[in-house]
Amino acid sequence: MGCTNSSEAKADVPEAVAFFFNGEQMAGKADKMMGEYYADSHVLSFIGPHAPPVPPLDKEHLKGAIGNLMGSFPDLTFNFTKVPVKKTKDGGWAADIVVMGTHTGAAFTPMPDKLPPIDKTGKCVKIGPETFTLYVDEAGKVVKTTIEPLHAGAPAGPPGFYTEIGGVMPGAPAAPAPTVFSSPTAAELGEPNKVMGGGDTGAAKMWLFTSQGKKMSRIAIEKGFDWKKTVSPILPGCPEWCPATHFGYLESGEMGIQMKDGSTKTIKAGESYFVPPGHLPVMEKDAVMVEFSQDETYTSLIDGKPAEKPPPPPADAGVFCMPCEGELGEPDKVMGDGAVSMWMKKESGQQMTRAFIKKGFDWKATISPILPGCPEWCPATHFGYLESGEMGVKMKDGSTFTVKAGTSYLIPPGHLPVMDQDAVMVEFSQDPTYTNKEVMDKMK
Repeated sequence: MGCTNSSEAKADVPEAVAFFFNGEQMAGKADKMMGEYYADSHVLSFIGPHAPPVPPLDKEHLKGAIGNLMGSFPDLTFNFTKVPVKKTKDGGWAADIVVMGTHTGAAFTPMPDKLPPIDKTGKCVKIGPETFTLYVDEAGKVVKTTIEPLHAGAPAGPPGFYTEIGGVMPGAPAAPAPTVFSSPTAAELGEPNKVMGGGDTGAAKMWLFTSQGKKMSRIAIEKGFDWKKTVSPILPGCPEWCPATHFGYLESGEMGIQMKDGSTKTIKAGESYFVPPGHLPVMEKDAVMVEFSQDETYTSLIDGKPAEKPPPPPADAGVFCMPCEGELGEPDKVMGDGAVSMWMKKESGQQMTRAFIKKGFDWKATISPILPGCPEWCPATHFGYLESGEMGVKMKDGSTFTVKAGTSYLIPPGHLPVMDQDAVMVEFSQDPTYTNKEVMDKMK
């Protein structure tokens, strides 16, 4: 990493450098940055063994490239996680930063005359961390920028944004088709990826699974686990309260939650839950949970990558649960004369769904007619946990999979469920295919 051996000099950071690295969206600062802080002679270059095939950019071409990215990714942000800048031995100013942008604007292509544009996907793209190093002249203006990607094969620069939303660069191998992922059963797990604590403080064991950019974890926590003694010391800043968002399902046991405001909540086995930052777990029983939050606070301890701070939940967010089966009451929606029953809950910007599907359920006859265009294959992404039963999945390419009870799963669009048994599942995908108003109004 290009700036790990450099010395900090926060007080002397030039104004132009501080402005670039301040972590604010480019939409509000690009004109000032290029007009006031960048010298006319400025050149940007990608360097290092993992550099993408991007030629050096002079000031005008850099301005055009940033403008092109902003048009397609309106919230484009350099140094999204606000990493401090450090002075390098050769006089530059560097930080290993993440570049973020959400594809909610125009169709994007980094080479308008050569590569087809990709229409708006809504995908949040994060590139990096990459080492950005800025050099300034005596007048304090930036005259040179270098960008060094840190990992082989990682997306970088405008081409990286392009491939992350589905574009294919010339000569690049085609991306593998999305496929079904199912985690191992409890009996098949093997050794955990991470163990925290043990002995008098209780232990927490984590198994992490990653598929197609999504992370799933299984966590076993012992009775008496002490978060402050066990976990706080290994997190940046040694926080007094857990800074992570938890979004998952309690498979067994019981988990108490104490919030920073003094409120408490008990999550029971069989319940889905959402827990915002600023809490402590209170473990009076052993518990096993499966989690689907993409918060990287703890997964970064396993994969070694810096944790990116997710958008904060709403200010009034609190703990909420979806009760286990015996306490659910009547389903919110029923489809196919009772073939599918759905219970849904949405708070703090997150939705969770519990579904019961009967053996013999026919998706094409039951669901396809109420979806726009009557698709032949399910267009939704399913991301959740199979509580009971078994679920077969047939993909559009002819491949088949079986998801077993007690496993987490990720199922991409272009599939059909094959129900040879009754099944109960809890889902945490934020896919609106079945929860948008138009479709909901067609259900009972």
